Amino acid sequence: MSFLNKLFGLTYKESLVLIDITAGSVAGGYVHYSEGQPPKLLFSRRVPIETRAGEPHDRALARSLEILG
Repeated sequence: MSFLNKLFGLTYKESLVLIDITAGSVAGGYVHYSEGQPPKLLFSRRVPIETRAGEPHDRALARSLEILG
């Protein structure tokens, strides 16, 4: 932390969206980080990739990502 940040009490904050794609599912998470504190997981969800008859895998993956939000 720089001198000015300490002087004015400024801290680094960041929010991130995490996506994990595996062969059978898609997971997403929303994380908030504030300097000097552990990250907080605010939301997480895993959705299976369900392929319909005759559907390409990439289309099933895209549908799962839409469901995830």
